[in-house]
Amino acid sequence: MSTAADVQLFPALTSVPAGSPSPGSGSRDPVEDAIRAIGQHDPKEDWKLDVAVHAQKYAATAPGLSKILSTDKRVTDAAEAYAKLDACAKKARCRFEFSMSSIALLALLFVLIAMFLSVVPPELGFVLRFGIAAVLGFFLAEFLVIIARRADRPIEGYRTVLRMGLPIIAGVVQYFFPLVPHSLASHVEDFRNLSILFLVFTLIIADTNSGGIIAWLVNLVYRPGLVEAGGMKVDVSKLPLKQQWYELRGHAEDQRRRYFLGVALSDKASGTDLLSHKLEYIRRHHIEVQQGYFEKLSKDNLKDSMLPERLRQAAGIVLLGALGNL
Repeated sequence: MSTAADVQLFPALTSVPAGSPSPGSGSRDPVEDAIRAIGQHDPKEDWKLDVAVHAQKYAATAPGLSKILSTDKRVTDAAEAYAKLDACAKKARCRFEFSMSSIALLALLFVLIAMFLSVVPPELGFVLRFGIAAVLGFFLAEFLVIIARRADRPIEGYRTVLRMGLPIIAGVVQYFFPLVPHSLASHVEDFRNLSILFLVFTLIIADTNSGGIIAWLVNLVYRPGLVEAGGMKVDVSKLPLKQQWYELRGHAEDQRRRYFLGVALSDKASGTDLLSHKLEYIRRHHIEVQQGYFEKLSKDNLKDSMLPERLRQAAGIVLLGALGNL
C-alpha cells in the first residue's frame, strides 16, 4: 500500500453513504450502536490481529466489517505479515534482553561480593562465608528468572520464592558442604581485588548497543535468516541484537498500520452502519491498544527513574558502614 493511500484515508472515512442517518437526526445513535456491535476493549486480547477470529466474532453484529476482514486481500496479507514479523521481533527482543540481563547480573554479582568483603571484617569468617553463599544463591535465582523469561515461561508466582528460597538453600548447603572455603577470612583482600577485577572486565566487554560478548555468542549460535513478509524481504543477520529487534519491530508496526488502513479504505462491503463499525473497530483494536501501551510504558519509565536514587541510597549506606569499620 503506497503513501498515496494514506492521503485517501480522510475523504474515504468522511464520505457517508446516501441514506445514512446522521447523529442527532433520529432515535438511533450510530456511535452507541457501533460500541455495542464491536464490544468493549479487552487489554489482554485486543492487541492480537487474528483476522479470522475477528471476522467470525463480528459476523452477526457487524456483517459488513466481517466481510472486509475475511475477503479483502490487503487486510489479510497485512495481518499475516504482522503476525510473522511480530513473532520475529519478540524473539530478537528476548535474545537481546537475555544478553543484557546476563551481563548486568554478572556485574551485580561481583559488586555484591566486593562490597560484602569490604564491609564485613575478616574476624567474622562465619558471616563472610555464609553471606557470600547467600549472594551466590541469589545470583542463581536471578539467572533462573532470566532463563524462564527467555523461554517465555510464567514465573510471576515463583519469582519471590526463588529469590528468597535459593539464598537460604545455599546457606544450608554451605553448612554441610562448604561452597566457600574456610580460608576465605585469611585472603579477604585477594578475593576483593579479584572481584573488582572481574567487575571491570565485565563492564569492558559489555556493550549496551549489541549486548556485549554474550550477545555475540548468542548471535553466533542463533543467527536469524531472511524474513519474507508483506511482499518484502528483511535481512537482519548482520545487525547487532538490539538493531535486529528495532528493525523487525519497526516493520511489524508498519504492517499493523497497513492493516487498519486497509480496513478503513476497503470497499469490499457496504451498509449504513459500516463506517461507524470501521471506526469503532479501529478505535478498539488499534487506538486503545496504543494508548494502553504508552500508559504502561510511562509507568515503567517512572519506576526506572527511581532506581538511581535507590542505588545512591544503598551505596551511601555501604559507604557509611565501610567508614565505620576504619
